[in-house]
Amino acid sequence: MNRREFSSLVLVSLCSGLVGCRGTTKGRIKGFYEKDRVGSDQAGAEVFKPVVDRVVTKMIARVESMPIDMRSQTLSVEGYPVRRITFITIENQSAEELGDYKDHIKEIISQRIGESPSFEMISDKAVSAALRQSGLRPDDLLNPNYMKMFRNEMGVNANFDYMLFAKLTSGTTRDNADMQRDYMLTLNLIDVNTFQEIKESEPISKEYLKSLHGKVGSWFKA
Repeated sequence: MNRREFSSLVLVSLCSGLVGCRGTTKGRIKGFYEKDRVGSDQAGAEVFKPVVDRVVTKMIARVESMPIDMRSQTLSVEGYPVRRITFITIENQSAEELGDYKDHIKEIISQRIGESPSFEMISDKAVSAALRQSGLRPDDLLNPNYMKMFRNEMGVNANFDYMLFAKLTSGTTRDNADMQRDYMLTLNLIDVNTFQEIKESEPISKEYLKSLHGKVGSWFKA
């Protein structure tokens, strides 16, 4: 064994016993009450979790306070009316790629709405299959004729009351190396019989400070 090979072997042996060696990754389960990490370059849990929670809460409260047409509503086991909702799509019009958070946001919204006894979420797979088989785009469903085509493809799930559309937008303000990005999540709930729209939005602002001591940081504004 030459000197170079010996040195490499010693370095590997030392690194394997040291926690701080480059390339070592460790994970841990966060406590329930621990704060989410704040992304240094784009939005993540720290933005989407509170925004989704607030806008869904507002939407549920608003719809539950509205008078309903008993003829078009399904009754629950307890005899209360249940509004059946199809979640059509979530559209990203922000300056950032959502990546795996796009489907995650959709799942969280569906879960939150489905937890209310006043609502029932139609299977997401049934919605996707009906759109694919009908060859329709989400915006096409705002046309009554296309809506009939879509409901025919929905089969046993055709008896729904509302379509839900979600949209994420953002606006960016730059201050030299620093930046503020204002995010807004909007939910559009559309009555499939009248095409009347119920809209709720929730904003949140986040600062990205790259000039602070030469490091990247993120702060929120109320």
